[in-house]
Amino acid sequence: MKKQLLVVLGILAIAATVALAISRIKKPPTFEIYGEDVLATNASDGVVAAARHDVHKALADWKTDAHGKSYDPSFLEGARSWTTKGKSEKEPSLALVRGKTEFNDAKGNHIVIEVIGGRDMPTLVFFSPIGDQGAMTLLNAFAASLQKQGVKPSHKP
Repeated sequence: MKKQLLVVLGILAIAATVALAISRIKKPPTFEIYGEDVLATNASDGVVAAARHDVHKALADWKTDAHGKSYDPSFLEGARSWTTKGKSEKEPSLALVRGKTEFNDAKGNHIVIEVIGGRDMPTLVFFSPIGDQGAMTLLNAFAASLQKQGVKPSHKP
């Protein structure tokens, strides 16, 4: 009886180890659209930053300086982070980052893209509405950039 119990406990330990290993396997990057102005993704911070850059590049009201170089005088970008102390210095119990990109588009609309991300959570991206068009133009440009970088929609929006 004792031997059987040890065998069952051993099998349960192996099953728990396998389940833990499977849960830690990195999921492929995807995104999901919620309404007209929110997108959630598990893509890396670098991919999200590149998508913000692509949207800015495509929609900004670009000016040309005396040397023929393009620039955007309205472009602003900033970020703030929060962490709380966890059980150890290396692993905070909570770590969040909020980034904001602002610029004016070619039609004079003020564009705001806000990103909130954290450890063990999807990154949320919020888009400001553009007049009567809502935020779909921004959201679609952002989603197209994610797809160009290999991020798949989790289902058809």
